Amino acid sequence: MAVLVTGAGGMIGRALCRRLADAGETVVGLDKVLPSGLAETLSGCVLAETTTNDIDRVVGLLGEHGVTRIAHCGAISGPMVANDHPEQVFEANIQGTQSLLEAARHSAAKRVIFLSSIMAYGAHATDVVDEAAPLRATDPYGASKICGEALMRAYVRTQGIDGTTLRVAMVYGPGRTTACPVRNAIKLGAEGWPLVLPYGRGWQRQYIHVDDVVEAIVQALSADRLPRAVYNISGGTQLPMEEIGALIAAAAPGAGWALESEGHPFDYQIGLLTTDAAREDFGFSARIGLADGLRRYAEYLRHHDY
Repeated sequence: MAVLVTGAGGMIGRALCRRLADAGETVVGLDKVLPSGLAETLSGCVLAETTTNDIDRVVGLLGEHGVTRIAHCGAISGPMVANDHPEQVFEANIQGTQSLLEAARHSAAKRVIFLSSIMAYGAHATDVVDEAAPLRATDPYGASKICGEALMRAYVRTQGIDGTTLRVAMVYGPGRTTACPVRNAIKLGAEGWPLVLPYGRGWQRQYIHVDDVVEAIVQALSADRLPRAVYNISGGTQLPMEEIGALIAAAAPGAGWALESEGHPFDYQIGLLTTDAAREDFGFSARIGLADGLRRYAEYLRHHDY
């Protein structure tokens, strides 16, 4: 019984493929474009270059390799990507999700884990946010994740899919190639410069290390039951950016950031995501604290660009 991972060339998808393969799973990795060198990095995995919108190709892959579980990590990966091209966001994140669920419906792959985002919540300036909080996103990326979640619920309720949604906090760590102030601050620090950001004073952010996200997906894929439609996945802490900058400086001497003004250009102020439901239903708790995760990431970036 194999696992299909979409977005196999991305940060989470690549780490998940490696984690599953190391555990002895048969892994089929799918991505629109397979990055150079991915085959060597994911030796032992079957890799296919296609989009989830190619339903016939995806159904063929599911049947050919005996896929019974799917982790849908492939998508436009944040509000900073293609924000001025919402049609691209919707094609990848909404149509791509519906097509994948349709492919699953016509195969034996009934367990589907869909990765949503904290950005689906929109603005929630409260202390904590649980899964029942209303979804208020007003940007294309957040809206696309809300639609993806609704598609998951519809296919679970009416089409025999067994799966759930994971709403994931801000992800950092090895393999992130899209805009990332944490990575940029560490890289500039190695050259003796702080990262200057024209925003951020007093702004609260909550991060989670990519390895913790991967563990949450693995646990959800193997859970006997997933009784809830959605689960928060967070690192368990929320800090102002000034304190996060201090932790970056501790992890990588000379690094850190200078914040020129308050607020944030494309983020929402969102309270700390509670993860009680994920812990109760499939045993997830973040294991990598932010200080430790930043130390690991800084060491990794000494030898890698991303």
